[in-house]
Amino acid sequence: MPEPGDLVSAVYRVLLAAFFAGMGMSLSWLFLNFHLEAIGFSRTLVGFANATPALSLVVLGVPLGFWLPRWGYVRSLWGGAGLAAAGLGLVAWAPLASLVFVGLVIYGVGNAMLMGAQAPLLTRLVPQERRVLVFSWQGALTTGAGFFGNLAGGWLPRWLGGPAEALGVAAALFALTLLPLWGLRPEGRGDRRVGRVRHAALWARLLLPILVISLGAGLIMPFLNLYLSEKFNLAYATVGALFAFSSLATMAAMLIQPRLAARFGKLGAIVISQAASLPFILVLAYVPYLPLVALAMFVRGALMNAATPVYTALAMDLLPEEERAAFMLVEGALWQAGWAVGSAVSGRIQEALGLAAFDYLFAGMLLLYALATLLFPLLLGREQGARVLE
Repeated sequence: MPEPGDLVSAVYRVLLAAFFAGMGMSLSWLFLNFHLEAIGFSRTLVGFANATPALSLVVLGVPLGFWLPRWGYVRSLWGGAGLAAAGLGLVAWAPLASLVFVGLVIYGVGNAMLMGAQAPLLTRLVPQERRVLVFSWQGALTTGAGFFGNLAGGWLPRWLGGPAEALGVAAALFALTLLPLWGLRPEGRGDRRVGRVRHAALWARLLLPILVISLGAGLIMPFLNLYLSEKFNLAYATVGALFAFSSLATMAAMLIQPRLAARFGKLGAIVISQAASLPFILVLAYVPYLPLVALAMFVRGALMNAATPVYTALAMDLLPEEERAAFMLVEGALWQAGWAVGSAVSGRIQEALGLAAFDYLFAGMLLLYALATLLFPLLLGREQGARVLE
């Protein structure tokens, strides 16, 4: 057995890797659409491009979910970082549209490996009573990385030449993820008993609200940068600053989630955060005044996303060891499936209606988020305070 100090060091190194990956993800998310439009993609094709990493996870998520624990969580993090970096590099500099889609598939698989390995590895390394705290720090670091990435990202096209060069920087940041993981011994590498799901009903109750949220998110979130840019005629730097400070607000909200979970339970913290975010969608959608829209963007994103680490801790507590990695990948695949459907539908509606399409898209987002907020207590209420399945 490793010494406690070694385990603490391993946790810090995984969290640092999450920070670099978060910076890379924020830059890729900020500049992918701008890059695709710059190379001549139509809005419909941009929607399909946003859906491509999601669809790659949908197709490969279940096989990956059962393969990652066998290969090892640390090795999966190494492979995921390398694939994400290579995929983004190909997207940035591919000479053909078909190669852009190949790069997006590779990027999607790399992100899937990172997503599927981090939570089970941390769950293995961290005792149950500390998991909400550690997952909140993981979420805060990832989101804080988004703050720095978006803030710098707003100026990168001016410094480097354009969105393609900014995506190149994102690829380099994913490559940097390998540094804190280098030499990390594969403690917590998974369970070779993996092979079947023994708690399918629990999986369904955990996943249905996530699917509903992902459909609503897909309608808006892949296009939020374009929406703000077009509605208020904003420059790259301004859009980047807005997303940066939104990330900062989310980071602060995540850091108070352990106290909220301690007082109301994990499920209560999820429902309170998500319900409180709903009115701000209306402001974001229908108020024509940029300062209020920016404030609504910060608060909505902070409240909605702050529930994510608590949800992860809840799922990891309820599921047995051998099902955790598979669940994370299936959850990610389901999220990406809903995101892909919402993104593709949104792109087609925008192609037909232009900026006016967002009036309807935000309404759809609000209804789906409200439904998901109700589904959490309806489906998981009896799990409140449940013991860990081992």
